[in-house]
Order: sequence, then C-alpha cells, then structure tokens
Amino acid sequence: MPPRAFKRDQIEANPEWEIEIVFGDNTGDGNGVFMDPVVIRNVETDGRIGIIMQVSNDALNRGEVMTEFLNNWLAEVVEALGVDPKGKLPTLWGALKSR
Repeated sequence: MPPRAFKRDQIEANPEWEIEIVFGDNTGDGNGVFMDPVVIRNVETDGRIGIIMQVSNDALNRGEVMTEFLNNWLAEVVEALGVDPKGKLPTLWGALKSR
C-alpha cells in the first residue's frame, strides 16, 4: 500500500466524513485498513476527496487510472450542472467590449 493511503479508522472516527467507494486496499476486498484509491464524502457539504496512487513513483500509469476513474465512476456519480452565462464575467466583458 502507498505510504500516504487513507486509513479507514481515521475516516470512520470523523462523523463529518464517510467512505464513499474503495477501489483498492491492503486486503483486496474493500475492507482493508489502508485505502488507495478511495473516495470519501463530506456528509454536510456533499464534497468529495479522492486519492489515487499516493506514492512517489513517476513510472506509475496515473493517467490511465485517472481516465478510468473519471470515465467509469465520477461521470455516473456526480451530476454535471449547466452553467447560466448571464452575469458571468466573460458574458459581461463581451457586452462591454461590443459597446
């Protein structure tokens, strides 16, 4: 396990956070003590923190793993929200420049 993996007991001891999904751990069954990759979720704000390959090794295939994570998990879990351009800086700047 990477030396900076999340530790299950620390997450479970904090009532503000919960383990959302474990992709890898030291037992291989999702119930291990050390978790990486893993996503935890703040129960008050619904914010998330994910760690992936927290180890100093530039030879790892982080790009491939991150792509798989984004395409196969995040896109299904986190709903994309539309952006209303009204009142946003680029729209305002464009209106000012066109005067």
